[in-house]
Amino acid sequence: MNDLKITAKMKPARQSDFGNTIYQSELFFQSAAEVHDLLRDSRTLCYWHEESAFRDDHYRVVWVNLLDRQILTYCEGDLTLVEANCTQLFYRELNECAKFYLTK
Repeated sequence: MNDLKITAKMKPARQSDFGNTIYQSELFFQSAAEVHDLLRDSRTLCYWHEESAFRDDHYRVVWVNLLDRQILTYCEGDLTLVEANCTQLFYRELNECAKFYLTK
């Protein structure tokens, strides 16, 4: 997964409430399609699944990588990656996403 972090110029920004690392890109993305292309270029697209329930048209798109326990979010040009330390913490992060995105 380092390819994505390097290509998107992602740096550790903070820790989540569960102690997982949150990375933020230094780049500004014009659209979710641009991020989708970035995933394809890093040859990781087969591992990422777009979570359509979390989508808000072109404003926000969320991809989930079960294999690497990662959640990638595009929101208004910003790109954020949550990388879980273990499977249990990954599903806690995913549950928090569902609570946040599905109750709005």
